[in-house]
Amino acid sequence: IGYCHLTLDVIELPDGTRYYQCAFINITDQVLAQRELTINQYSSVLLAIFDEVKEINFNSDTITLISANKSVNDDFEEIQHDVKKALRDWGERRVHPEDRQRYDEAIAILKKGRPRNGASSLPVTELRMLGADDKYFWISVSLIEVSDGVYLLCIMNIQERKDVIAFFSEKQE
Repeated sequence: IGYCHLTLDVIELPDGTRYYQCAFINITDQVLAQRELTINQYSSVLLAIFDEVKEINFNSDTITLISANKSVNDDFEEIQHDVKKALRDWGERRVHPEDRQRYDEAIAILKKGRPRNGASSLPVTELRMLGADDKYFWISVSLIEVSDGVYLLCIMNIQERKDVIAFFSEKQE
């Protein structure tokens, strides 16, 4: 996928003859550099909040690991191609069976794109994910739209919060 800038000029001579001049300028490098700058601008802020940030790009059909404080997904390659397959495989292998419907619903919303109501992110989803130690733990997943077809997948380990809630719920009973 590339980007170009088109300039079209119409030159009209005194006798009424028109000449059309068209120029295409390849601006792919500038657009990609600006997009990377935008993502990098927010990555330090996002990492202060989230454990892992990935870019899902439906335009280039890739998922890229932007950065991670502590990986919550040890088997994730730095760049994966075929977004739909990667998301499906991740859901089948890592998401707790009781949470798969919620995961599938979030992915369906992501594939459709966000509603054009001015919101900059899609709903936050909490689900259990299989860790490297083969035990499930709770994560919160936020999807933030960067541009058309490009999202940041922000993952936060919320197991401690869930443990505290469970502890106080048991104490009240």
